[in-house]
Formats: sequence, C-alpha cells, structure tokens
Amino acid sequence: MSMVTAVALLAAACGSGISTNTDYDPSASFAGYSTYNWISSDGAVDDITSSRIRQSVDAGMSARGFSKDTRSPDLAISYQVPTTERTSFTTINSGWGGGSGWGGWGMGMGTSTTTQQNWTEGSLILAIFDTKSKNM
Repeated sequence: MSMVTAVALLAAACGSGISTNTDYDPSASFAGYSTYNWISSDGAVDDITSSRIRQSVDAGMSARGFSKDTRSPDLAISYQVPTTERTSFTTINSGWGGGSGWGGWGMGMGTSTTTQQNWTEGSLILAIFDTKSKNM
C-alpha cells in the first residue's frame, strides 16, 4: 500500500460524510524511505486537535514500518487545517384554509418559519516532503 493511499485511508476513517482527495506523483516510490519527523504546521487548531492529528499520523506511519527520527529524517510531514464559515437556511411553510363552493366565502392562514444553521467546514491537508530534494 502506498503512503498516499495510507494517508487517504487515514483521512477517510475520521468519520462519515468526509470526502477525500489526493494529489501526488504516481511515479514516486516510498521504498527508499524509513524515517520521518514533523515540521512546523500552519494548522491553526487547538492543542488537543493538533495532538490527535499527529498521533493518528504517527500510528499510521509506524504501522507501515516508518520510525520517527528528529535528527536526520528521510521525510518531513506537515499539515494545514483551512476552514470556512458556512451558513444554510431552512424554511418550513404551514397553513390551513376553508371555504364553500360556487362563489361562496373562504379564508385561510399560513405561516413560514426560517431557521439559520451556521457551521465551520474544514479540511485536513497533509504534506509529506522528501527532506533531501524538498519535493512533495
């Protein structure tokens, strides 16, 4: 299993409703790599989330035979968590009416209720660099 596939599976395991995209060089081989380390990330997330991201990736890397090396790693890993504020609106209409036929009378009442939902939509972007060539 390639490293990119492993990262994609790791991201997909985070929960339902998540879309996963990958962008990589299909000719790249991870056969010559055995060590990695984290570099500074522009994650802009709290310490708990940052720790969970790193622990999850560390577990995935370890399961694939990679070990962490802070002195001279083969690979450097970084992440970003860009977010966007999203809003949606839901309107529910309800009403009733009455009347009689043949030109008689009639009346009706109706109401609409609109609710607003706000949420933060985010992405997790993992970047894996070759420390010698500086290529992803």
